[in-house]
Amino acid sequence: MPVPILNTMAASTTPLLPALLVVPLACALMMAIAAHVLVLPKSDMPASRRRLRTTNGLVMMFVTALMGYALCVVTTSQPQVFVIVWTSIVFLLGVVVCLALLDVMNTWRIAAAARRRLRQELAQRMPGAKAGRTGGDGAP
Repeated sequence: MPVPILNTMAASTTPLLPALLVVPLACALMMAIAAHVLVLPKSDMPASRRRLRTTNGLVMMFVTALMGYALCVVTTSQPQVFVIVWTSIVFLLGVVVCLALLDVMNTWRIAAAARRRLRQELAQRMPGAKAGRTGGDGAP
């Protein structure tokens, strides 16, 4: 006689975690992210880096709010809302990772431009030296 498969994800009318735990943590995290986003315009960094980090911070704030909602409000007894909210969270976390990767590539671009600029300055100050890469002994 086959054993019936138990439904481990039965519709529940209670949220995953209590609001007393989730809301303070989500608020503290959102305040930390908001403080970071508000400090960015005053920082001394290239505009492209500032724009990427501000956008990423705003998306992270939205994910934090959505996570708080998913953990302490949405229940499995609302299957459409449950799936939409968790799918949105996963998608937005992917957006956060993609923005972080764009920030890494932008940092590499900025660093390469700075190295080129330093090489050119060095070549101008030392007229006999080549502007290319050299080994430790001065040989190319």
